[in-house]
Amino acid sequence: ILCDKCTDIYNPNVITASTGTVFSMPIAECPPEQALAWLVKHKIKIISTSPHAQKIYCNENLSGAIAIAAGSEQHGLTEFWLKNCGASVRIPMLGTADSLNVATSTTIILYEIAKQKKWGRV
Repeated sequence: ILCDKCTDIYNPNVITASTGTVFSMPIAECPPEQALAWLVKHKIKIISTSPHAQKIYCNENLSGAIAIAAGSEQHGLTEFWLKNCGASVRIPMLGTADSLNVATSTTIILYEIAKQKKWGRV
């Protein structure tokens, strides 16, 4: 679900980075208020990532229906999403870097979701 559209999903760089999978995923665009109403109606937990969050991502229960609110790399999440997310989690960082780019942090969270749901295991 794209809100506050700032990414052109059909930009050649986006298509290349997605290795074409952008064409195999359902994509919806709507205002944030409409997305939030839909997520709440369908009882989907909304999490965000922030280097300032108290909870570590792998300690959060991500086994149910989950939406990840991800902001732009330059500005982060909007105040609307920060206020309306059910949980905010962080990815522990070593060294001097204090954050990851949005694609990397979302991938780490998606992997943890798959792990907790035991996807890919017999």
